[in-house]
Amino acid sequence: MLLGAISHYSRAITILLLGLFLITYNDCHSNQCHHGTYRGTTSNSHAHSHGHGGACVWAEAKIQMADNTSLPIDQVEPGLLIISSSQKVLKVINKVCHDNGPFTLWEFDDKIPIVVTENHPVFINDTWYAGNPEDAYAHFGISCKRHGRPSTYQVKRVCSLELEGYQVSMYNANGLWVAD
Repeated sequence: MLLGAISHYSRAITILLLGLFLITYNDCHSNQCHHGTYRGTTSNSHAHSHGHGGACVWAEAKIQMADNTSLPIDQVEPGLLIISSSQKVLKVINKVCHDNGPFTLWEFDDKIPIVVTENHPVFINDTWYAGNPEDAYAHFGISCKRHGRPSTYQVKRVCSLELEGYQVSMYNANGLWVAD
């Protein structure tokens, strides 16, 4: 009798947890996901590890600031405020740059600016993409679809920003929304 009750409660808890997972999974694949996705707990995101092995943005890409101006990402310093994709003002808390290029930038299509390395997630038409989805997930905790190809552009310097908070946020780099 006791064993049957424990088994019943165990099944109920398992079903409850599975239901919560499915709700979260479905919400994170909706059009609202990019405004509230939490980083994966196994992520080595630069927001938590202070560097992510070259998953970056071209150093000269213009970042949209909170005051409606733009600055090249390599001139954006901690403490400055930027506009996120959800139109929230977020503070930059860290910037990591790598000067040991050449870094090949990734090309998604003719109408999308070429500004990121292959493993930096970009948000296009309500979907996350990366040239190397496995690395994007390992570094950012974001599940991406594989898309694009290496461009002919190689740059010597790339950077990325860490924004306040533990949710995935996006910043605008030359008109393309990229993960922080």
